Amino acid sequence: MSDSVRDVNGSFIADKTTKIEHWREHFKPFLNFDTEPNVSLLPSTTKPPRFLTHSVSCDPPSEAEVADTIKRLCNNKTPEEDAISAEI
Repeated sequence: MSDSVRDVNGSFIADKTTKIEHWREHFKPFLNFDTEPNVSLLPSTTKPPRFLTHSVSCDPPSEAEVADTIKRLCNNKTPEEDAISAEI
């Protein structure tokens, strides 16, 4: 804990327990929030939000996808230290 913690009146707080309580109260409005969404703030639409409608494939990449990605890399450059060149 830092020794330079001040209370709301500007006085230094010496007690460690009081410092912890001060920081807990300080961060309480930032870290504690309702887990249930406020329905009145959501738009009244039957469609789900756009970001929830994208499907992502969990299948392994095809050989063509791997080859296409490798071709996009600059020749003789690799993103890691594995020393694999981008040439096929």
